[in-house]
Amino acid sequence: MATINIKLDMENPDDIMTHKRITKSLDMAISLFNIQYNLYKKIKNHIHYSSHDLSTEDCLDVVMEEINRILDENNINIEELIR
Repeated sequence: MATINIKLDMENPDDIMTHKRITKSLDMAISLFNIQYNLYKKIKNHIHYSSHDLSTEDCLDVVMEEINRILDENNINIEELIR
């Protein structure tokens, strides 16, 4: 069995960032899965059942709101993981 040991200096800003990225990788993968496989259905239903015609901008707002909801649901803060 292959193993890996990672040594990080938790006083080094780069190592702290690496630690955050490692510990959030599963949450990010779950978020991406939900965006890839579930977002289309939710947006399509939202548009279909909307009581008024949505503009392109309204549709984009719905998409961004849903992406942000998925990220929040999985405790993903992009600003925290990218610099």
